[in-house]
Amino acid sequence: MPSTRPVQDVLNGPGVFLEFRAYGGDVELIAKSAIRALKLTRVPSASQLRRVIRGEDSFNPHQTLGVSTGASHDEIRKAYVDLAKIYHPDRFSNAELPKEVMDYLEAMARRINLAFNSLDQAHRVVVRRSSPAAEPIYTSTPRS
Repeated sequence: MPSTRPVQDVLNGPGVFLEFRAYGGDVELIAKSAIRALKLTRVPSASQLRRVIRGEDSFNPHQTLGVSTGASHDEIRKAYVDLAKIYHPDRFSNAELPKEVMDYLEAMARRINLAFNSLDQAHRVVVRRSSPAAEPIYTSTPRS
């Protein structure tokens, strides 16, 4: 598919087939009638990737993990595990990817770990403060 035209224009165009080339693969022709669903992904621009790698963009742990601000610890942990599996460096160790892609994947893995650690630490503080162990064992009555 030509990268100069929006996907909607190509799909709604007069042709019966789409020209498709997977990364590092050969050109394939796909019949439009064979496509059942399509999910568009917003790819960050190169400048956004550089900011993420350098850590210059604003950091919001909830946004990084894709959870709402009031999410439970279980929801946060599930989002973390799902994202960690996607961006883990070992997943791409055998793939021949450009250096900037590997840098982005490593930066995202660091951000995901940092986001979870910051939210997990806050959760641990709340649990620690609300536990019975936080209460004093002995209390003395005031002397008069």
